Amino acid sequence: GAALSLEQAGFTNVEIYERDASACCRREGYGLTLTYNPKGPLAKMGLLEQVAQCDCPSRSHYMFSPDGSILGYYGNAFLPNRGKGQRGNLRVPRQVLRQMMLHRVQSAAVHWGKRLSTFSESSNDKIQVEFDDGTIVENVDLLIGADGIRSQVLQSLVGADDKNDTGLQHLNIMIILGIADFCHAHLDERGFYTLDGMHRLFTMPYEGSQIQSTTKRRIMWQLSFRFENEEEAKRLSTAGPNILREEVLKRCSGWHQPVTDMVMATPLQTIWGTGLMDRDPNKLLQQLNLRSSPPRVVVLGDAVHAMSPFKGQGANQALMDGPLLVSWLQNASIDSAVKSFWREMCQRTTTKVLASRKAAEILHSPACLESLQDFAGVRPACIEHLLAVLKDRGIGAESGGDLDNLVQETIDELGCGNECSENTAESAREFEQQYKEALNLAAEGDSIGL
Repeated sequence: GAALSLEQAGFTNVEIYERDASACCRREGYGLTLTYNPKGPLAKMGLLEQVAQCDCPSRSHYMFSPDGSILGYYGNAFLPNRGKGQRGNLRVPRQVLRQMMLHRVQSAAVHWGKRLSTFSESSNDKIQVEFDDGTIVENVDLLIGADGIRSQVLQSLVGADDKNDTGLQHLNIMIILGIADFCHAHLDERGFYTLDGMHRLFTMPYEGSQIQSTTKRRIMWQLSFRFENEEEAKRLSTAGPNILREEVLKRCSGWHQPVTDMVMATPLQTIWGTGLMDRDPNKLLQQLNLRSSPPRVVVLGDAVHAMSPFKGQGANQALMDGPLLVSWLQNASIDSAVKSFWREMCQRTTTKVLASRKAAEILHSPACLESLQDFAGVRPACIEHLLAVLKDRGIGAESGGDLDNLVQETIDELGCGNECSENTAESAREFEQQYKEALNLAAEGDSIGL
């Protein structure tokens, strides 16, 4: 994103050094939830409409307990005159967005198979960069590291002996995810959460839609759970997809359908897992200010503000870094721009990192079950009674494709729909705004924000 932003702003001699051997060798990766903002970073890079065309819509989410009882609902299905739902944010596979950026870059040369070894500052304030294969690049005006959570650029910048010196903090949460070509009524342009106070299963559409007849329909699932043994988390994350799948099946044993079938239908090559970590950008900035570091080096994205996925902000914040850096470079000297960029980026992202850290803590504790009762289309005072009736009648995840109709019939019978309340025009507008925000948060997987 930074290279594309620089090129579009008229900067020349932009060079990209990728540690991957080629554009196609990386694992498919995570499904991204991106903000649709006509003034945001995707628009500034000229990618917004292209991403929108590849959008994999998610229009609603149920929340279930492991036995399939309904804990809540976010969407349009039970609101008057709203059909089955509206789109929230944009969802695209990470590799799809990466390919879009690579294809949009025109003049910048891309060098594949280049893993950074170290860099140093020359006497003329330029940077010299060395790679593991012996390649040396001299007279670099500005070195930009976007090399991930275990950034070699950052490690060299702070003079760290290991990753812990760069501020990485383990969150005591393990995450396992997979991507499956799997069809089910609960996953047709929608998703669901399943929570038990320790585990959180989140599902979302990953690729394709009802109107994209030429595109394969796939979904992504993500199981996260508290796992405080850091060494055991490392062992599990490298144990291979068979062991990871068995871990998921063991932890989700006896859960409602389609959980088991979905996991079993997932190709092993798409299953991977890791222990979650984050990094406090403000603490890192304080650390950098105490060191004698080359001034013309910056890091972006996960390399500086890695965060948990539970607020849906990681990719959105990373995409904002490139355009922000360019805006400073266009209005100040390199040295001043670098310092101002560091300061503004860290100020902007620290609150996101800390909010995501808090969400990770709450979502994997009994506290997450204490404040879940929210049901779009139902008056708040009636939600508890509705959920009790639905559970008593066995209406839940096992109802499959009949679930919406059975829930609607129960709402009508109990007379607890929102259309039964007397709202003023002002309160109706407030509800509309809250509804849109709730739908976007659900699509991001942000059940704490909800």
